[in-house]
Amino acid sequence: MYKKSFKSFLIPIIAALTFSTSFLGVNQSIEFKQEKSTNARKETDNGFKINFNNLLENYTTNLISLDISVNNGKIDNFYIKGGIINNSVKDEDSISLNISIEITDENAELTIDAIDIDGIERSDSIYFVKDDSNIFTSKTSLNQAKISVARDKLSKNLINNEEFKHYKELVYEKSLSNNLVTLKDSSNIKLDAQIKWEDLYSVEHPLAYTYVELQKRTYIGSSYDYPYFDQSVAYGYTDKNGQINFDYTNTDTLYDKFGYYIRVYAQGVNTKVVDNTEESVYYWNSEIANGLTNGELYYRPVIDMTTDLGKAFQVSQAIIYGAKYANVLNGGTDISDCTLILDDEGAYYMPSSREIHIDFLANEDGNYVTRPKGYEDWDVILHEYSHHIQNYFGNIDNSPGGSHYINTNNADDRVNGTPTSSNKINGINLAWGEGWATYNGQMIQDYFSDEISTVKYTCDSEYNASNGVQYSLLDYGYKGATPKGEANECAISQILYKLADSRTDEYDNFGYGDTFLWKLVKNNSIKTFSQFNTKLNNSVSEATMFKLGKLYARYSISPTNLVLSYGNFIDALPTFEWTGNGGSKYFSNDTFSLTFKNESNVTLFTQSSIKDTKYTLTKSQWDLVRNSPGNSYYVYIKGSANAYYSTGPYYSELFNFAKPTEFLTKYQITPADYGFWESYVTS
Repeated sequence: MYKKSFKSFLIPIIAALTFSTSFLGVNQSIEFKQEKSTNARKETDNGFKINFNNLLENYTTNLISLDISVNNGKIDNFYIKGGIINNSVKDEDSISLNISIEITDENAELTIDAIDIDGIERSDSIYFVKDDSNIFTSKTSLNQAKISVARDKLSKNLINNEEFKHYKELVYEKSLSNNLVTLKDSSNIKLDAQIKWEDLYSVEHPLAYTYVELQKRTYIGSSYDYPYFDQSVAYGYTDKNGQINFDYTNTDTLYDKFGYYIRVYAQGVNTKVVDNTEESVYYWNSEIANGLTNGELYYRPVIDMTTDLGKAFQVSQAIIYGAKYANVLNGGTDISDCTLILDDEGAYYMPSSREIHIDFLANEDGNYVTRPKGYEDWDVILHEYSHHIQNYFGNIDNSPGGSHYINTNNADDRVNGTPTSSNKINGINLAWGEGWATYNGQMIQDYFSDEISTVKYTCDSEYNASNGVQYSLLDYGYKGATPKGEANECAISQILYKLADSRTDEYDNFGYGDTFLWKLVKNNSIKTFSQFNTKLNNSVSEATMFKLGKLYARYSISPTNLVLSYGNFIDALPTFEWTGNGGSKYFSNDTFSLTFKNESNVTLFTQSSIKDTKYTLTKSQWDLVRNSPGNSYYVYIKGSANAYYSTGPYYSELFNFAKPTEFLTKYQITPADYGFWESYVTS
């Protein structure tokens, strides 16, 4: 059970940090703002990357040679702390560098400065930790390299699990309690922060696109103690690397004692994470640098998952990326605010208040090792945020809400006695709303895969929920079961994902991308899969419609399995049979048409309004087929579900049949009938 009191004990192993429970609230804090960040780093997604091509996780020598290259940029400078550069060779275009270094200190850091194609200064570092004769490395942080040392000892049974855990705590206690460095070498207050969060698996990630304030504490008395008041003097958002810079000039002449610190909120552009009692935004306060009138502040905190605060920040990262994707869908304009509330009452979205509720303690005991915990369940969080996107646009779903199941037909589930039209309407609306939300949640992850793929349970084409619902969006149906048609949310999510994703298989030859599908849905106010099918068919060729039919049939939506069950003879009328599909006990396809084409793909005729899953051609129809050019012909089916409420029609794939070459009836010719004996001359 979540308890509010946890916020007073955030990150208990870090005694030197200050955590305030007398939170003024975001709106109140903003009233004190005097200056916005003017030099927050901006980075563009222009393909820039620094590559450490042959870096190993550990070395058995302190002499290390590295090959470094840059994509879409040039190497500007390089230097090392805690080591010596013995040799370096940079190519004439400054794109690649071979460097030989010697690690001399216990800790070392090699930094590469570069300039990308847009002229922006960029940098990246490799961290080294020496342990006896081994050198351990990390591209993430010095902490990560230190933990690699302990993990190596654990793997060799030199320490046990408790000792490993204690070592991690000491690493973070030391690094975080000393995460503030001041250098008095400038005429104003400059702040450089890089903020990270660490998951349950000891992997660090940047706290990206997160709202940060530079707070000034003004001491009223004669000492750096109470009474004092705090105010926000600058604010901004971290970049994708968790970095932010502030430049502030203090013009206050009324007082002469000041301190500075940063406050980091579980908040992004139009997103925030709050608790379920006071509904205040989670935040973290850094140490306070007192007595600093001129200088630079450097913060390098790492927030882990040992407290509610850390969990709030991971949840915040998920919806921040959801909001950034919504901005893309909306043509570069942010959509409305969304608040995520951490509680223990399940996962759901409230359209009226624009609130997502997440049971962040789900699977907290870890009994189900293959499931994410509630606060690391990005699939569920982004599914719920996708409902917020639906709510914002207002015309892309009409879900009635309520209970729903991943492996059933939602229309059938609503039947209580005699089926009704509302049973079907609510079922297909619900399936579309939920299926699209699951699909879109995965699209968010795929879109930002370069930034979040190291987060466990993301970017894997799977929906994996803490309650045990788990399936791949590249599969057909839920865990091998027969799919349940157009009113099944699993089928809808898988079809949409297959249409967008570029990977192919026997039934999936598509790769439309998310932009095409989004425009189709939004511009046509699509609220059911049947509507989606109609609009997509209007946008593609007939040949593609047949391919779509083959895909849909795997989900029990389109009719399939057309066979010539009787009469493949020149002188007999053929009967065709097929599987109607529909995936429903009550609302399956019930009205069909057959269209025949000649070998050159020219339509010969269409037989409509067939109320059965078999049909025998008339003599005139069969004559048209037999007398058409070529040795074969084509047939396709269209199926609709018209009982109670009409959906479809859904095209089948295109089936090919060879024309008959045999007669059913055998004609016997006898000499008596034709007087053949008269033809022969006898002697």
